[in-house]
Amino acid sequence: MLESLVLVKFAVSIIAVLGLTLVSERISPKAAGFLSGLPIGTAITLFFYGLQISPGFASDSAIYNLVGHVAFQIFLLAYFATSGFFKKHSLTLAVAISVPAYFAASYLLASIDFGILASVALFLICIPAFALYYKKIPEIKVPKSVAFEPKVIIFRSLVTASYILLTTEIAGAVGPRWAGILSTGSTLFPLVLIVHYTYGKQYAHTVIKHVPAGLGSMLFYSLGVHYAFPSLGVWWGTVVAYLACGVYLVGYYIVSEKNKKTRIE
Repeated sequence: MLESLVLVKFAVSIIAVLGLTLVSERISPKAAGFLSGLPIGTAITLFFYGLQISPGFASDSAIYNLVGHVAFQIFLLAYFATSGFFKKHSLTLAVAISVPAYFAASYLLASIDFGILASVALFLICIPAFALYYKKIPEIKVPKSVAFEPKVIIFRSLVTASYILLTTEIAGAVGPRWAGILSTGSTLFPLVLIVHYTYGKQYAHTVIKHVPAGLGSMLFYSLGVHYAFPSLGVWWGTVVAYLACGVYLVGYYIVSEKNKKTRIE
């Protein structure tokens, strides 16, 4: 049973990160950035929290999942600022500075006792602020597709799968606060590294620019997990959470289309 669960985690994680990278290559970093904000890695992690520990644990972790996205935006901000500043070794230096920044922000936020209302308020204040700041980043489309080399596929797959395995295995030991915070960024972190390494930092910046827009669905998903998991269980709770996420996506699409028509007129 345990071995089967590990294999399922690996398979789902690999599919998620490869799918996002394909979108980035075949469509645009903008689409990849938006989709990486959707509950993909988070959904996998919270699902296994509920399955392995308890629905209540996943429900409590969902509160700090919202908090964790604020910490991860600090990681992305540090990554963007560092990679933009340095002309040489920008990827290495960006990782070296942004990872400690992420853990410092996470430590600070984990020390605060957030309830669901406080975490939602923090999310609603910070995420739009990041989106506004990232507006200055220019739009750049990947000029051509790069073939899937075996070493790239292995890297893409193992980073995300290993991270999700690690967080789900240590969740019970670190508690719902750190478990919730660590449930973020599992698919986005390797995606940014891959795009940066393959195409250059300006393409990674385009991915970063559009992450906050996709995170609106994360708010709805986390609220769905928080309220539905304790009463409906993991499976039906996940369905309800994704339905809540779908409400956001439909609303976002309608508003986006209206804004396009307004600009044309």
